[in-house]
Amino acid sequence: MKNSRKNTRVSNNKTHKNKGSPNAKKQLVKYMLQMLMTVKLYHWNTLSFSTHNATDNLYGELNTLIDQFVEVLLGKHSNVSEKSKYEILNVGNLHLTTYKDNGKFKREIEEYKKHLTGLNKMFTHSENSDLLNIRDEILANLNKLSYLLTLK
Repeated sequence: MKNSRKNTRVSNNKTHKNKGSPNAKKQLVKYMLQMLMTVKLYHWNTLSFSTHNATDNLYGELNTLIDQFVEVLLGKHSNVSEKSKYEILNVGNLHLTTYKDNGKFKREIEEYKKHLTGLNKMFTHSENSDLLNIRDEILANLNKLSYLLTLK
């Protein structure tokens, strides 16, 4: 259950290459689920009480925001059929990385931020401001965590 940087980058390229396809949307849903589960695994593995609390709060926020993001994504006109929903939500296996090192976890958070910022290439602002606003809230929570991880 290990997710290497190489796999993450391949996923990013697929997402941006065919930006409107169900496969690109499926890769995005999968990426967000992996992000959520990686935060939860780090939450359980950390030995720092402040990091434990910060990642617990982040997990709760991400859980709500990712749920909202996917539901809005599914509500878009081209995604509402049963077939389209199945294509997007049939993510298969998740590849997770369990971090024990604060530095490696911080780098992974930075990768999440880069990936999420790159969604501007997948979603046009004029047609998807709703999705991009939710994405911005996710980014805000990740930025807040980056600060909280500097505290002792």
